[in-house]
Amino acid sequence: MLIFRQFILPQVMSWICGPLGIVANCYVLYLTSQRLRIQHYPGMLFNVISNIKLNRNSPSNQPVKRSQKRHIAMGKVACLLFLNLSIADILTCLYLTILASSDAYYRQIYSIYNITNLTYNQHPHVINLYQWKLQPACYALRFLTTTASVASVNIALIITIDRFIMISFPHQPCKRFTLKRAAIAVSFVWIYAISGGILAILLAKFTVPHYDTITTWYGSLCILDSLQNTYVIMLTAYIGITNVVVYSIICIIYGIIICKTRNYRLTVAANRHNQHNLTHQSQYRIHKIKNVYLGVVINGLIIFTNIICWLPSAITTILYSVGYEQLSYDSFAFRGIMTALLYSTNGLINPIIFIVLATLMTRKRRSNRVTNSKDDQLQ
Repeated sequence: MLIFRQFILPQVMSWICGPLGIVANCYVLYLTSQRLRIQHYPGMLFNVISNIKLNRNSPSNQPVKRSQKRHIAMGKVACLLFLNLSIADILTCLYLTILASSDAYYRQIYSIYNITNLTYNQHPHVINLYQWKLQPACYALRFLTTTASVASVNIALIITIDRFIMISFPHQPCKRFTLKRAAIAVSFVWIYAISGGILAILLAKFTVPHYDTITTWYGSLCILDSLQNTYVIMLTAYIGITNVVVYSIICIIYGIIICKTRNYRLTVAANRHNQHNLTHQSQYRIHKIKNVYLGVVINGLIIFTNIICWLPSAITTILYSVGYEQLSYDSFAFRGIMTALLYSTNGLINPIIFIVLATLMTRKRRSNRVTNSKDDQLQ
């Protein structure tokens, strides 16, 4: 039972992007949780509870003393949203890791028993490609890939809306996302995404027949099942259409954001030479603008790479939904497998973008602080 057939490149891609993506996203979780000052309750909603308890336990309701640790130059709401995006990416990387491990495990067994037929073998204790679709691991993979894809695109939409509000209404804090509002928003996203993952499992449980039939490359990847099943096609079409709509909304919003950020960058550049004459409130406002701009840049690059990696899969999904039968042919297997795995590589690309840009921008801000303090000492 060779999930990736005889192709080497999908195996390499899965082994690289899966484990490395988990490590990279765990580091992003560490960076964002440090910024949120999560001490005892790491997770999606518990960061808000942790901060509330810290404030309540402080004497005379005084704000908690800031830690001396250096954090990334980004607002707490943005960190909360990127934390949840990293959780979705971890699910994607888990999908790749489990898929690669299963392929390697069964590849070794097939080599030991010298089995060459992928769909049928004479050893009853060795499963074939069709029986693989009925295994618990395959059901888990369906849940992971559906939940991660739905959560990722919708959390990216929330991040985009948050950046848009910050830029469009800089002097109206009541309209912005707070930690509580952001936590509620991502909670609904996760409920929606997990429901989609459970639905994918139920569809596979009740629509995949329990007898040998023709297997396809996308069935072995535990993404889709049958081109002839109406319910599977409806779910696939729904996810594909909603992703198109969400990405279209994100692109429109980002077009507006790009126009507005130019004005903010001009404001920062104009006040950079007169920084010593600025009041403390003006300097704080410029500092907040830079933090907002960092979130805009990181999210913009993540959205761009998501669309690039998602577009081939979207085209394949559309063709799949309209019943393009050539997708199930073995001649399309390599391109189909690579297209499906390309979308999952975002689990590694996204944390790399976040880590690199957040680190560079944070170091730049610290160097500017050192330079300004030296200038103040010379005056």
